[in-house]
Amino acid sequence: MDKYPMKWYKFIIYIQLFLSAIASLVNAAAYFIGGYYSGLADQVYASYKGLKALDICMAIVCLALAIFAILVRQGLAHFKTKAPTRYLIFLGLTIASQVIYYIAVTLIINASAANASVSLQTNSSLIMSIIINIIMILINKIYFDKRAELFVN
Repeated sequence: MDKYPMKWYKFIIYIQLFLSAIASLVNAAAYFIGGYYSGLADQVYASYKGLKALDICMAIVCLALAIFAILVRQGLAHFKTKAPTRYLIFLGLTIASQVIYYIAVTLIINASAANASVSLQTNSSLIMSIIINIIMILINKIYFDKRAELFVN
């Protein structure tokens, strides 16, 4: 292990995955209570049928991601064989959940609109998040491939 720099690994297991779990728990709570609608959750849910159910589903996904983040962290910390792959899967699931939620919200909003035309408008923060996460997956794939011999438990 001395021949590999492990600062990034330590950042992942001691900071990133814990913060990811906490952020997922906060997001889950916000989705459960409609916290993303500035106190107007009842009006928003009344206007857009299906949005409340979608938010509850997303809250459950966020809870699952929080649990998965801790499980992945434990696997990495104990140098489990499949832990690096699970970490990459975690990053991919994070992207997938954001994209699916965005598409579903867009469809719900458009279905409730008078013209009901389905078109996904560009959301620059979502696109930036996806790009960053894809880059992170690629970088981490290379990083953990170089250290594969460490993960043998």
